[in-house]
Amino acid sequence: MVTRLFAGSVATVLVGVLAGFILSSAAGLFIQDSGVFGGSGESPVARAYMLGLLQRDPSSMSSVRPQQGIAQRAAELQGAESSRTSSSMQPLSLTYIGGATMGQFSVHIYAVGLRTSSGVDQFFPLALTIAGGKVMRSE
Repeated sequence: MVTRLFAGSVATVLVGVLAGFILSSAAGLFIQDSGVFGGSGESPVARAYMLGLLQRDPSSMSSVRPQQGIAQRAAELQGAESSRTSSSMQPLSLTYIGGATMGQFSVHIYAVGLRTSSGVDQFFPLALTIAGGKVMRSE
């Protein structure tokens, strides 16, 4: 009877430890990604830029980039139009990998999935550098 009571107590403690570990891990990941305590979740600016890039929409991308000259803007619009008509890449997925913020600068990393005209699926990473709420660089 004592061994049965002891075994039940040990099992209860083990289940409690496991449940506590899982709940605290999930809560920690949620808090880290939401940016509540200084963590860096996904930036709305970075998200808007990436969606504009995948949709080949330079007007939505220009709202999150620094001011450009009229010649640069015209070249960007012309390049987007020619890539829209000639490119046969189809966007499949956009996955936010993570990011970091220090002061007014932040870097956000994405994995982009594309399908070529020959049906080959490809993934490539893309890092965005944001300063002052504008996308300064994409690599």
